[in-house]
Amino acid sequence: MDNFYNSPLLARYLKSQKTDCFGTLRVNREFVPEAIKSLAKTEMRVGELVQTFSRDVSIVLWRDTNIVAMISTFHEGEVGGKEKYGRYKYKPQAVLDYNISMGGVDRKDQLLSAHPIERID
Repeated sequence: MDNFYNSPLLARYLKSQKTDCFGTLRVNREFVPEAIKSLAKTEMRVGELVQTFSRDVSIVLWRDTNIVAMISTFHEGEVGGKEKYGRYKYKPQAVLDYNISMGGVDRKDQLLSAHPIERID
């Protein structure tokens, strides 16, 4: 799910309805723990990971170029990796899975952010 829609309350509700979800998260949402909200980019090193868990929802903060916040109802804090340009880079499993399942709309938004021009017929 996209960060526009995602929140801890929605993730917990979906889990109670036997539906797992994961996606990016805006940390200024209601019910996001203060420990996560208060972290700044300068307080984390590149590759550093901060996680918080409740009984059915986990929130992961990971610093790459910027801080990436993910929420998941089925990832348990695993760390995976991927080789790119001959170097192995460790990432949270939620980030790796999100990148694999990123749909066409997300990809379009990502590409248009660099070139904000759409064709109108």
